[in-house]
Amino acid sequence: VDSAANTLVVVHRLLYAALELFHPYHHSHGTNTTDSSHSERENTTYIKWSSNLLLSCDFLVTILSQRRECVRLPSHLLATILSRVSTVLVSPTIDGVNVIDTRLFGRICNLVSVSLKHYQGPIYGCVPSFFNALRSLMGHVLGTNTVNTVRMGDAGLKSVHQQQPVYHQKEKNRSPISKAVMLTKVFESLPQHKDVFKKHVLGLILDYTAALEGYGNGNGNRRNRMDTSLKNALLPAVFALLNTISEFELQQLNTLLSTSTSKVLFRGIYQKYQTTLYKGQY
Repeated sequence: VDSAANTLVVVHRLLYAALELFHPYHHSHGTNTTDSSHSERENTTYIKWSSNLLLSCDFLVTILSQRRECVRLPSHLLATILSRVSTVLVSPTIDGVNVIDTRLFGRICNLVSVSLKHYQGPIYGCVPSFFNALRSLMGHVLGTNTVNTVRMGDAGLKSVHQQQPVYHQKEKNRSPISKAVMLTKVFESLPQHKDVFKKHVLGLILDYTAALEGYGNGNGNRRNRMDTSLKNALLPAVFALLNTISEFELQQLNTLLSTSTSKVLFRGIYQKYQTTLYKGQY
């Protein structure tokens, strides 16, 4: 018994140590962003941060994947892990490319999925934290939760391109679609828990619909509408969310859609969803 208790204490300490590495990216500061020494420093900072985050994700997934008889994690610790997920996803872009590349995003999605798979009961005890993490994942893909855009200048960008592929234009082009596929895999596990989750998925559907409609610029105009390719890539994820709700939540959703445009957009989505149901898919 003492040995098991000591093991649990060590595991908890290691978990908290891993969580210390789980923080948003903070770019290095410099007076001249085109200076080569600054760009090298920026690149070193990024590589260290991303490596630590990957290491932290892998460790947390390893612990969460163990048999619960060996490692029992309480709801409050899972809530802490999920809150760190939400925090780290609010990260800056550098020259238009988010620092959370597809590799990092995939690891974070895997961490969330493993949490639900192996700790269903404790997740039920911290549902708000779980869905806050899901909304952060969705917001990241939609591009609505990025902050502090950094310009490195041509010289700095060239240096980073040579050393770290994450900032390359190819990553900028393929990143949202690849991340949408990863996010879909997470959402596809939600219908199995519809009795608990059905009231909580509405916010995710509303986020998607709002991104379709675009966000106001204060002059009555709409801007930043979602790209068509991203819209289509995210449809399977939205269909999984729709498969989680009941008729009652569907009625609530129609009430929560705030504009006539959003209602029309959602009607189109729901019609496509019904078509896939007839094919035995979602």
